[in-house]
Amino acid sequence: MSLKEKGQANDFESINQQRLNSRKEIRKLEFEIRGLNEMRMAHYYNLDEETYLYYKQLLVSKGLLMDSHNGAMIGGGPYMYMIITEFGKRLIEFIKRE
Repeated sequence: MSLKEKGQANDFESINQQRLNSRKEIRKLEFEIRGLNEMRMAHYYNLDEETYLYYKQLLVSKGLLMDSHNGAMIGGGPYMYMIITEFGKRLIEFIKRE
């Protein structure tokens, strides 16, 4: 087989387009992540850190949120990465129906 024939591995235009498309998708995801990270900060809600932490702890005590424990693995602390509980999801659905 001659390298002159365009195959999957030596088709520069196709591979380069895939690379450019991947780079574009990565930029979109990075933009979304930055927006989501902003939502995790007290200033996003115009709150001071103590009040924001209190509200998160209050939602945890009601069983609506839980700490995902990922913060310690990726450089955050407790109450940094919260996830909604099944009870929290069902409460939101109930409120939407009303």
